[in-house]
Amino acid sequence: MLRLTHAFCRPREPRSLDPTRRARLSGFALTDLLIAGALLILFSVGTMIAMVRINRTAAVNRNYVAAQAIVRNQIDQALAATYTPTSVAAILAVTSAGADQDGDGEGDGELFQSDVPILVVRDTLIGNSQVAVITGNLYRHVAIVDATLQLRRVSFLLSYQYRGQTYRYRMTTLRAQDR
Repeated sequence: MLRLTHAFCRPREPRSLDPTRRARLSGFALTDLLIAGALLILFSVGTMIAMVRINRTAAVNRNYVAAQAIVRNQIDQALAATYTPTSVAAILAVTSAGADQDGDGEGDGELFQSDVPILVVRDTLIGNSQVAVITGNLYRHVAIVDATLQLRRVSFLLSYQYRGQTYRYRMTTLRAQDR
């Protein structure tokens, strides 16, 4: 027996369905939930892996930019230093080639400064002091390129360790005498 709720509505099915048919027609199946859960876990793990890789890349780039700023500051000091026929600043003094630090086959100069702070952490709880987390060694190599023009090549190399890997940043410039 079918009943109509309104004159223009479809007839409703009787309430007396067998229990197995009612279970199949209502709700989600267990396999649907398992597949949805597996997809959710798969996308979550993929997202976490991507975020960890992005964070590692950002940390390496942050240290690289800090090393670049330190070396660029040294190059600026060498370019601004006094260099006349009677006076040569200490930063422009000729150095020996030194050991090869970066594996390019030529010497990288002498150790100019050790334990240069690259990344520091500021502790605001204990007097706002700064603690160096990553430090490196700064090498300087100055060579005379042309003796008649008194043209010098000034090169700085900053070498530091981060997560068990050695990173290096080098800048080179030429410096002529002031007239």
